[in-house]
Formats: sequence, structure tokens, C-alpha cells
Amino acid sequence: MSKDAQALCDTGIFGQVREEQFKKVGLRDIEKYAPHNPKKKWNFPKIHTYDHMFNNIWEKGATRNYNTKPNESMHGLLKDLYQLWMNFKNVTGQIVNHFCLCTALIRACINQWEKEQAACKKKDDKRANKEALQLATNFEHVHLGLPQSSILFKDLKQSCSEDVVFRRFCLKLLDYLNTYFGHPDKVRMTAYADEKIQEFRLLKVHYKSTVTWRTETDILRCSPQFHGSPRYNGVIVNYGIKEIFAKLLPLCLCTINGKMWPLMYIQPLDVLIWTLKDRHLNLYRVCAKPRASCEVVLVRSVVHGVPIVNNPNVEGVPRGKSVVEGPDEVLACYEGSNHEPGSQDGWEEMMALMAHKHER
Repeated sequence: MSKDAQALCDTGIFGQVREEQFKKVGLRDIEKYAPHNPKKKWNFPKIHTYDHMFNNIWEKGATRNYNTKPNESMHGLLKDLYQLWMNFKNVTGQIVNHFCLCTALIRACINQWEKEQAACKKKDDKRANKEALQLATNFEHVHLGLPQSSILFKDLKQSCSEDVVFRRFCLKLLDYLNTYFGHPDKVRMTAYADEKIQEFRLLKVHYKSTVTWRTETDILRCSPQFHGSPRYNGVIVNYGIKEIFAKLLPLCLCTINGKMWPLMYIQPLDVLIWTLKDRHLNLYRVCAKPRASCEVVLVRSVVHGVPIVNNPNVEGVPRGKSVVEGPDEVLACYEGSNHEPGSQDGWEEMMALMAHKHER
């Protein structure tokens, strides 16, 4: 098409050229370019196309075959849809509904895939966090469990002042770390107010049994509410150059100066007493320090657990705390006004167990 015809077509779309001028310019271009191919025979049925081609373009718009009927031979897909998938009623509506349904199905599949991917990512993140937590709570032969919410040191100082057991807890913690793990240049470690400390209420201790020669596991708890009552188990601890009996108080994992420290708070049972052994029950007696004299030690200093029951005021039973030691097991009984109240059932159960041990 010549530039004149193109210009007329472009401007004619906006109604600025009359139909007669458009046809005149178009036919003139056909007569101009037809002689370039003299062998071409124009004697065929659709020679009249040139007569109405520009009218069709003007009135209907140009199509690939100068036709506005899309359901004929050059549109096989639509023909197949019409002949094979339709009931020849409301064709357009059915096609639109089918396309909408396909689109909705594709979108549902995409949404499901995205949901599964998000679930997998969340599961992977949870597994990674769990593995990271396990790595962070495993220390040689001990493992911390039942983590609680982390708190700041400044909040811990306020809460510790309410109980005599935890008074000066932060100072004891820092004194212990500076005494045994201090900087070579004697630079004291300090806990900033925005540093966190996390409490744990379960301790797993793995040790080698001298009876079975296998690795045994003690599960120890230090919880203010365990099945409706406080539960603080006993342990044997490497305390300096000796091993002592102690009552397990809260465990904690704190980060000070960028380093993680697994610590536990214990009440030592190493007060000197007059009679060390009970000749009636063959128990070794021990005595606890005051509650205000609790100490901070590393978690990995635990040797293994020790069952503890209270020693009430029973006639014929010496006052104080008693310990009996056998292969891989230690029974400790203690009594005092500064400790949790004992139970008569626990004491009778211990004596029955001791009688059974002596019969064997």
C-alpha cells in the first residue's frame, strides 16, 4: 500500500476522509502495481476482492483473510470446540465458562503448590531451629530440655530480689565465671542489661554404669510445677576438687560478652555433721547449706542424678539427712525447716526399698 493510501487509511479511521477518496486512492495503487507481474492472471472468482477490500477494511477492520467470521476453516481450534465439546447451544457462554473454569483450576493448582512450598519451608525452618536448639543445648554428657522464655538480665535482677534463694543470683553467676573462667588479663566479665538468659527445667545426664557397663541416662527435673507440685531432683556434682550431693535448682543458658554459658543453680548438701553414718539403716547422713548459700556451677559438672526424699520427724529415725550408696545409685534423705516439706509415704517407701536391698 502506498504512502498516500496509508495516510488516508490512518486518517480515515478518525473519520477525516470520505469513502470515495479512500476507494479512489486504493484502486489507483492496484492499477499501478499490477503491471509489475504481467504473467499474473487476474481472471479468477475473487478478482472482485479489490472492489470491496477497502470497503471491508473501512467498515469491519482488516483480518488475516479479510473476513470477520472466526468460526470458519482457518480457526480449527474453535471448530473442534464447537463440534466436539459443545451441545450447539449458547456456544459463546460455554466457551467462556470453560476458559474461566480452566483458569480457576490453574490458579488453584498454583495456590496449592505455593501453600505446599510454604509448608515445606516452614517445616525445614522448624527442623533447622530444632537442630540448632539441640546443638545449643548439648554439652558433653548433659542435655538441657524444656526451655522457657528468655528474659533480660535487668528483669532477672528485679525478679530475683523476691526470693531469698535467688538473691544476689546475678552477682554469684558473674563471680563464678570470673573466678574459674576469667580473662587472662584479669578483665572482669559483666552482664549488660540487654543481654538475655533462658531457663530450662529438664536435664538429661548420660553416664557409664558400673553394673551393666552401658550408658545410662538420668532425667532430672527442676520445675516449680510438676504434676501439681514442685520437683527439684538431687544430683552428684563435681564441686572443686571433690564430689558433693546437691539439690538441683533452675538451669539456665546465658550469653555474656558473646559467649554462651550453660549453668545451673544448686543447693549444696555438704555441711559437716557429727554422725556421718546411720547404723540402723546403713545410711550416710548429709546436711544442706542454708537456702541463701546456693551456688552456681557449670551444667557439665553433674555426674549423675540421686533420688531424694524428705526425712520427717519419725520416732526412731535420727534427725538430719541420710545417704546410702550402692553401685550406680545413691539414696539421699534430708530434713530441715528451710527445705520443702517431706512426706511420710516417701520415707516409708525408702525404708522398704532399703529392707529389700539388705534381704538381697
